[in-house]
Amino acid sequence: VVILFPTMIFTGLAYALSGVLQSYGEFNIPAAISLVSNGIMVVYLLVVKDKLGIEGVAFAMLVGWGFQVIIQIPSLVKKKYRYRPVLDLRSEGIRKSAKLALPILISSWVQPINTMININLASGLNGGMAVAALDYANKLYIIFVGVLTYAISNLIFPSISRMAASGREEDKQEFNQVVMKAVRVVMMIILPVMVLFLLLRVPIVQFVYERGEFDATSTALTSQALLFYSLGMLGFAVQEILNKAFYSMQDGKTPMYIAMGGIAVNIVISLLLVKLVGTGLEGLAFAASVASTLIASALLFMVQRRRRVLNKDFWVNLLKLFACAAVMGVSVYFVRTCFSFEPSAVGKLLNLILPALVGLVVYLLMAVLLRVEEIVMLPAMLKRKK
Repeated sequence: VVILFPTMIFTGLAYALSGVLQSYGEFNIPAAISLVSNGIMVVYLLVVKDKLGIEGVAFAMLVGWGFQVIIQIPSLVKKKYRYRPVLDLRSEGIRKSAKLALPILISSWVQPINTMININLASGLNGGMAVAALDYANKLYIIFVGVLTYAISNLIFPSISRMAASGREEDKQEFNQVVMKAVRVVMMIILPVMVLFLLLRVPIVQFVYERGEFDATSTALTSQALLFYSLGMLGFAVQEILNKAFYSMQDGKTPMYIAMGGIAVNIVISLLLVKLVGTGLEGLAFAASVASTLIASALLFMVQRRRRVLNKDFWVNLLKLFACAAVMGVSVYFVRTCFSFEPSAVGKLLNLILPALVGLVVYLLMAVLLRVEEIVMLPAMLKRKK
């Protein structure tokens, strides 16, 4: 704890500087900071291994977080950013930040609180093994969906913040377009990932976790949890994009109230399914997915009520994406059924990679065939530097 304590300072500085760079239109360096800290940890574990014990691992983590700050400094200098320590509590910016801080914090607690609730209720299931299964499944879920979604939401946030603050009619229209493009692009990306997690949950868990004490029973439990967590992937992704849209409009209360409602829904459904129906860990993961989907739906309803961002094209393209995902699912299921390899190291990889590659190719071909606009839209958004 003593060694890791300074990481709180480095964490705050790293993300604050990332926000500054993104406001200048620089996205590459903020996106790379996690690669640096993770790279330092990988090198340490490969070279030093367990020679220095837990203290050595903690120190390596501290160094990794420190470098997340250091690598951003050259870009800040290049952008001619100068920090001037000023404390003006009457500043309009300080007042706005303070007003938004608590609602944003509460909104960001949805996933951790839902996870904590699920783990608490799972402590009496499967001889306590359900706790580990939910934790392992949730980590896979967050790693894949979170990274993809956060990348897109962070990419658009500086731009839509400027548009929302402008007040000009043309900027309002562009705000609507960018937000909906982001929602559509994130749906296009997350839908195939969701299909892969639903149909290849067992090969995914086997490849990532199954070794040592993590046996076939652990794989079965974790895969079951991952199945029901995966149902909420789309909701989780859309929720993250729309939260940023409300924050850019200086509205933190709407996402906060909706988030609180989502937490309440998760608690009620979890209690009903586990205590009354007796579903086991499946009910807990399903409750979290329902909560994420309802939160995303409520946010979409509210942003439509305020900005009128949804139109016929949005729903047509959404139907096309679901059609692409359905055909992809059939192809993945077919390949997975026809080609099954022994669960050796190579076999586990083939059981995952082969159907996944075929499915992704089919998904892209279907998207081109149905003329899904997001296929053209995605490269343009990634090049956007506003």
